[in-house]
Amino acid sequence: MHLVEQRRADAVVTEDMSRISRDIADSAAVFRRLQSLDVPLIGVANGIDTSARSASIAFTVKALTSQLYLTDLADKTRRGLEGRALAGHSTGGLPYGYESTPESDGRGGIAGYRVVINEGQAEVVRRIFKAYANGMSYSGIAGMLNAEGVSPPRVHTRHRKKGWANSTIRAILHNESYVGSWSYPPESEVIRGEYPERRIVDDDLWNVVQRRLASVKAKYARNSKAPTAPGHRTRYPLSGLLFCGECGESMVITAGSSARYYICSHAKGRRTCATRLSVREDVLRRSIFAAIRHRLITPVAIEYLRKRIAASLGALARNANREIDERRARLERTEQRIAGLVTFLADGDRSDYVVSALRDLEAQALAEKREIAAIVAHAKTPVRLPTADQIFERALDLERTLAADPVRAPEALRRLLVDGVLVAAETAGAARVGVTLSVRLG
Repeated sequence: MHLVEQRRADAVVTEDMSRISRDIADSAAVFRRLQSLDVPLIGVANGIDTSARSASIAFTVKALTSQLYLTDLADKTRRGLEGRALAGHSTGGLPYGYESTPESDGRGGIAGYRVVINEGQAEVVRRIFKAYANGMSYSGIAGMLNAEGVSPPRVHTRHRKKGWANSTIRAILHNESYVGSWSYPPESEVIRGEYPERRIVDDDLWNVVQRRLASVKAKYARNSKAPTAPGHRTRYPLSGLLFCGECGESMVITAGSSARYYICSHAKGRRTCATRLSVREDVLRRSIFAAIRHRLITPVAIEYLRKRIAASLGALARNANREIDERRARLERTEQRIAGLVTFLADGDRSDYVVSALRDLEAQALAEKREIAAIVAHAKTPVRLPTADQIFERALDLERTLAADPVRAPEALRRLLVDGVLVAAETAGAARVGVTLSVRLG
């Protein structure tokens, strides 16, 4: 579609219309867009060519058929999984501590896959439950397992980061599968089954752990001052930009006795990083902003910025002229098609299809004229280059401006940094932090 918008495609050819989309709304949107740009969409297997007069009906029927096929396939898949769950077979995605083994149907085939305990992993699960019951934290347990070289769940998948993490320990401690209670939610209902043969943790140990989990949750819920607004928000503009110089992982905020500190996420959660570096957030933030201000307010930097802004404005003007030319050419083709339909009407062809098509084309033409007028008006608006004093004031006001919107601050800062990152590392022989900061004025 990007090539089509750039007028670099003469046609779009596909094996079957379902390869474009199996959603009828998406298919209709693609169909209308390609028609407005006079680019035919051709389906080899079903012979549909959207440049033909009768293509609209054939395309709609095919798109609807594709969507119904997808819905039917999803229903069949869901019913198959429900059947496996009701038969006590694996439905995929087994928790750590379990594996599946094929079960014969008595005729030489496979009836399903039975869930069995992986004894090696089960022993690790029991250790996790016992350690937590004895007072160890998530990070303490993760650090213990990483120090011993115990393989974490899904260690061979490409999504798995190295080592055990706090979140992994927490998920295991909350999973009822380890006491033999398994559930599968197909849609609005939940298929639940009790399988004593799959039990890894006994009731006494499970109950001790659940009481401690509830107690810790209640304690932190009382003390939490976090905002209740939905979505991820942060008050720290360097979050997501700061990385550990030792292992390359991100550095995260942690609470100290009197301030917030950045520490390596692997050193904190997995304990697989050797660094013990911690940096006060407020000290680091002031230092970084001071370095950025100093870099931006030199005479050479100010002059360079003004030149780059002037070049950007020139490019915008050229792009606006090119877009106006393209829209005018598109408007001319639309008006030619309108004239053709008017001729049909004059000759007595007043079918509903012709009338509807004429109305659509007239609406397209009106919208195109409005867009052209808006672009022309915007292009005529005078734009002044910022003065050296304005750039200077903007640089001095950078920290306050970003602090006012901490959610967007990291992305705004990222654009100022080479590779979009900051790297923190311990300096030799001193408890100081060396931060590599390169500001890209472009």
